[in-house]
Amino acid sequence: MKGLIIDEPWIGFILKGEKTWEMRKTVCNFRGTFALIRKGSGSVVGAAQLLNSLPPLISPEAYSAAQPYHRIPTARQKQAFEDGWRTPWVLAAVRPLPRPVSYFHPSGAVIWVNLDPKVTAEIEKLLCSQPEGPFLQTVATAASGPASTAQVKGHPHGGGSFPASSAGLVSHGVDGGRNPRLSGALVI
Repeated sequence: MKGLIIDEPWIGFILKGEKTWEMRKTVCNFRGTFALIRKGSGSVVGAAQLLNSLPPLISPEAYSAAQPYHRIPTARQKQAFEDGWRTPWVLAAVRPLPRPVSYFHPSGAVIWVNLDPKVTAEIEKLLCSQPEGPFLQTVATAASGPASTAQVKGHPHGGGSFPASSAGLVSHGVDGGRNPRLSGALVI
């Protein structure tokens, strides 16, 4: 299992289901389950799914409109945008661990850590031992055609829309409303 290193306050927002986009400087090709590592702690504190890596947000306006997903405060957005933190990694099925799991942090690891099989086994054991309570479900897809706005439906922070041309995104239905577990999903 891989672990993604995330600093506070961002990892806290993710673990509480309040942040669905992890903003990074580059596209990510990895998809699947990964561990959430609190930066500087030496501990894995949760697990999640990486569903997608969207195209970079191309304007400050799109960045501002996406604030409910990346949670970067307005006062910090200009600097984050200018520094290149524009690429949303879309997270889902976030599950905090009931207790942190220590891991060995190799020298030079700043984004991903390949976890030891024993650490992975401990994480999986903890995840299997707890009931599957409500956790964040996020679904997003890259643009596949023209649209005037990207709709945000049923997001924990309320609905809304932002220009699809600015974000490079298109509205897609998740399952036509048939699955109540997706009622908190972000549909882009």
